[in-house]
Amino acid sequence: MILTPDFVTLKIFDTLGKEVETLVDEFQEAGTYAIHFNATMLPGGIYLYKLKVGNKVEETKKMLLIKKIFLEYKQHDKKAAY
Repeated sequence: MILTPDFVTLKIFDTLGKEVETLVDEFQEAGTYAIHFNATMLPGGIYLYKLKVGNKVEETKKMLLIKKIFLEYKQHDKKAAY
């Protein structure tokens, strides 16, 4: 939640500290926000996100990205010739 209007940045980093995505980098009014993070191009693993509001608030937390693997199972034809 942003308590007062200010410049906001929200960035994603890998465990080596390399910035992999900037999700927010703009002035925002006070309020509560939600953002969609498309991580399809990133491998699963641990990432850090850093939220900075003006020069007052800076918060860094861990995030675990879990990828789903879909397997397709096809049943073999039971009428196979012997």
